[in-house]
Amino acid sequence: KVACCDEFVLALSAGGKLFEYSLINPGQRKFMEVSELKGLKFTDVSGTFFHCFAVTCDGRVLGRGPNDCCQLGLKKDVKSANQFIPIDSLKKFKIQKAFAGCSHSLFLTIEGKVIVCGKNYYGELMLLSGPSREYVYPPVEAAVTGNATFCFAGCCTSFVLVDTEVPANCPNMKIEEFVRSRDFTKSAKKSSLDAIVEEEEVNDETLTEVFDVSIDTNEEITV
Repeated sequence: KVACCDEFVLALSAGGKLFEYSLINPGQRKFMEVSELKGLKFTDVSGTFFHCFAVTCDGRVLGRGPNDCCQLGLKKDVKSANQFIPIDSLKKFKIQKAFAGCSHSLFLTIEGKVIVCGKNYYGELMLLSGPSREYVYPPVEAAVTGNATFCFAGCCTSFVLVDTEVPANCPNMKIEEFVRSRDFTKSAKKSSLDAIVEEEEVNDETLTEVFDVSIDTNEEITV
């Protein structure tokens, strides 16, 4: 799985390691393992615009990036996190997937609940109270009825799939098609899609060919 932000791309390997490729440092033409996350094993990664999340095998969430709208799930006085740090406000939830939007975030629990935080100007947090000019912190449960199985968080937009199985390869896009749809030499602002391409295993040779970069690992990257 890959997560594409404005200034970097994160890639989750089949072995649960997290790698990063800089979009603003032309001298770094490799996916490098995120140093502060070495030794940890992850099952999910998500990123859009500038903030991102990584979810561990035991349901813990670590985040990095701006928190000006409480989108990281940190206290309002914490404006940003320059490295991945634990999101303690989510400790009481068993998170299986994270979905980073523009200025808000969604988290899917193993029980099928949706936990939300951040900006809610247009009702993107799906709360019973409706839209609000107040940033939502700490994270709370969204008013989603039924068993949530998948979410999407975009620019002031959220979608939740309930009471149904998640289609294989959702969205149905091959990694080559995904790469062609994105311009990795420019800002990702033109397309804020958090790419989620399931069940595609890409090895070192394929990544080098598709991304025109190399990867500093022998592990397969599942995107």
